[in-house]
Amino acid sequence: MTVAILSLYAMSFGCLLCCFELRLKQFGVQAFIAKNFGFLHKAQGRVVFLLCCGFLMFSLGTVMGWVVGAYLSALVPANVYILFKYPALEKEALDYQMSGMRAAAMAMKFRGGK
Repeated sequence: MTVAILSLYAMSFGCLLCCFELRLKQFGVQAFIAKNFGFLHKAQGRVVFLLCCGFLMFSLGTVMGWVVGAYLSALVPANVYILFKYPALEKEALDYQMSGMRAAAMAMKFRGGK
């Protein structure tokens, strides 16, 4: 039962990370992520999130969990290097997400929502 719950969390976090990196605008995904998971826009927040996902995968206790956990742990230094070497990428990602939030707000206003 514990492994099933951990697996659900791992899948949810994986989908979140995938949607964030792909910058999906369909169905308001981009606005939802920008509003509720803003920590992914900052280097420190993304590093902590990747580490937590890696530790979560290690805790599954399966071979695949160890492989993916090791991959995520190896991805952290690469992510830190890229985000600190090219700080404009972080600002560009934030600007892109904020433009998606503005577009979603305009669409809701146009449809008569709050």
